[in-house]
Amino acid sequence: MLAGLTIHLEKPLKQGDWVSAGGMRDRSWTYTLRSTRLMTIENNEVYIPNSKVLSEAVVNFSLPDH
Repeated sequence: MLAGLTIHLEKPLKQGDWVSAGGMRDRSWTYTLRSTRLMTIENNEVYIPNSKVLSEAVVNFSLPDH
């Protein structure tokens, strides 16, 4: 839950951003205190535990501009 709190406070991603997190490269959808949900190009939902998301670098390809 600490990882989820960190993501919530720092806001490294928001809905619709293209990100590389937890070994995945997809569109960010939502995040909760426990997991981050990504939407793949094939429109599949992937749930990644926040502890795994923060164990690697999070790259937000949508920042600073879309």
